[in-house]
Amino acid sequence: MRRSMTRFLALLNRVDHLLRVEPRPRYGTVQSSRLWSALPHLDYALGRLNTRLLNPGLDRLVESLYEALADAVVNLPSDVLPAMETVTTLMANSTHDADWWRRWEEAKGNLVVVFRSAAGQSVGLPRSR
Repeated sequence: MRRSMTRFLALLNRVDHLLRVEPRPRYGTVQSSRLWSALPHLDYALGRLNTRLLNPGLDRLVESLYEALADAVVNLPSDVLPAMETVTTLMANSTHDADWWRRWEEAKGNLVVVFRSAAGQSVGLPRSR
């Protein structure tokens, strides 16, 4: 059980890192937004090129994440699944706005608390700053 939790959290941290270093879209004008929507194949090709050149391990990370999810669903108690679902839903619907980042941080922290509780570890209250 601990191996499943550790593996999932490690992969979650890698995803978190990629989300933080990923450049934000900069559609500054209506004209540039229209250009990209008029050229979806070019947008797709540039996205794939970016993935291949700048993030060559991204496909393997996604595969590893799917494997860790499957492992967790099979090996972890069902009461941890809602916290995992919250995190994966946020991953799938990343908007990178301030509200999304707040919910992302909250969901990741909650997942750690749920995992520690499921592993029988004490869950202390956060220290005030």
